[in-house]
Amino acid sequence: MAPQRGPTLGRALVALLSLSGAYARSAKCQPRAVGDPQLLNPDEVEDEYDYIIVGGGTAGLTVADRLTESGEYTVLVIEWGPTITAPRSGPLPAAQTNLNNRTTAVIGGLMLGGSSGVNGLQAWRFHPPNEDTAEALDIKYDESYWGNTSDVHASFPTFNWPGLRLEMEAFSEIEGVEFPPDSGAGSPGVYWYPTSADPSTMTRSFSRTGHFDGIARENYNVLTDHRVLNVLFDEDSASGVRYVAKGAKNDTDARSVSARKEVILAAGTIHTPQILQGSGIGAEALLESAGIELKVDLPGVGWNFQDHPLGGVLPLTKRKPLDSDGLSCRIRRVSLRTPDHRLRKRRLLPPLPVIAPEAFEDIASRFEAQDPAAYLPADSPEPIGALVYLHPASRGTVYVNPENPYFAEPVVDYRAMSNPADVDIEVEFVKFTRRYWTETSLSEYGPVETRPGEDVREDEDLRAYVRANVSPSTFHPVGTSAMLPRELGGVVDQALLVYGVSKLSVVDASVMPDLPGAYTQQSAFAVAEKAADLIKARA
Repeated sequence: MAPQRGPTLGRALVALLSLSGAYARSAKCQPRAVGDPQLLNPDEVEDEYDYIIVGGGTAGLTVADRLTESGEYTVLVIEWGPTITAPRSGPLPAAQTNLNNRTTAVIGGLMLGGSSGVNGLQAWRFHPPNEDTAEALDIKYDESYWGNTSDVHASFPTFNWPGLRLEMEAFSEIEGVEFPPDSGAGSPGVYWYPTSADPSTMTRSFSRTGHFDGIARENYNVLTDHRVLNVLFDEDSASGVRYVAKGAKNDTDARSVSARKEVILAAGTIHTPQILQGSGIGAEALLESAGIELKVDLPGVGWNFQDHPLGGVLPLTKRKPLDSDGLSCRIRRVSLRTPDHRLRKRRLLPPLPVIAPEAFEDIASRFEAQDPAAYLPADSPEPIGALVYLHPASRGTVYVNPENPYFAEPVVDYRAMSNPADVDIEVEFVKFTRRYWTETSLSEYGPVETRPGEDVREDEDLRAYVRANVSPSTFHPVGTSAMLPRELGGVVDQALLVYGVSKLSVVDASVMPDLPGAYTQQSAFAVAEKAADLIKARA
């Protein structure tokens, strides 16, 4: 099959300067909240529900809320994590060959609300900034791009670091950089964007606060601290799930619960493919090696794994501070419980010709001329071996551990920088960062490059720096249960139903066949809202 090309590389491969923070391990389970009839103890789970949702995260709680609001359907959500927690480190991925054999933890939100409860606070329902903040930072916005009915809020803090405006204005001095009218406009460039915070309290607004807290519906049940092992089938129709308490090492005490209408997987990009594979849906050779009986030979499960790499920028110090608050204008994370008015988000998302004005044509031509199959995993499904999607070009895998498929974490391999085009672009990020600090008005503040050092100029030396410093993840995993035609390696169809069986759907970021040129939380919410409509339409 000939390669299928999308937009030109100059438009498709863009710089993502992430502002996300590091994550910690999960906290202990919180006690059952008083006045939450939907939060169950294990013995209170009914034998049967209309819908079972596996995963109470960003998408899972959204779908649960939408399916139960009419009172017509009963829903059980089974969430591996507790009600309130910090993020957790998951499995260690395979050593990254193209990152000097380094490994980094796989991070996710093990809690009710999922990764929307721990991530960098991306936006959903829009609240404009107050006049003082908008004037101080010259924030432009257009409310027509935003919704105003969601219970997941997006707002601007009332505090701002004065130096941030200087940094924003410096971008305008770089040729080709655009300033879209709003962060929701979908155009590449530089803009301020709101974050997921309730403007009345400036506390985190996310899937749990918007789609669970304060909702007391007898038909909306949630079981936390339990993980689903596999989907149960009545012939080729999903009929329920089998689950155990968190921490279980075997299935001696496994329980099962039935679904009258549908089983909905929303366990995320890392664990949804593990559950599918544990249910006999995946690549035949993989399942055979794990001793799992084949239900559907679907080699795309766990394949096509992508994440936004983090890195390629330079650590710098400044001889002269940008403002009276010191050298760094750091992001302050909005707490789950305590107000924080200081968090500020700005983003540069320029096209490749802006990042690499001299090199982009050469990078694009080499990317177009390459055989993409040469850089894919050795066991890639044959039909999709020649497909190339948008950035990044590298593809990884998430497969069950054949030695312990149900209770061990899956084997995660980002295969970061396996396609040389990704390394080329990361090198251009380094060069762009240098230009930004040394060829704009920011140069008067005396930036000093601390690593790799301004004397490191040759591309090969910069490639070595990239391989030694880039992280394979900005905590935006997608693609392992892609919505594509089955013959192209897809796992779900346009209705989000898994190929080869009935009454089984996937509703999370794993269905995205390619990374969006943005953070993934908003996309996950959008998938969930659309999925709820699809599910109700076929009820």
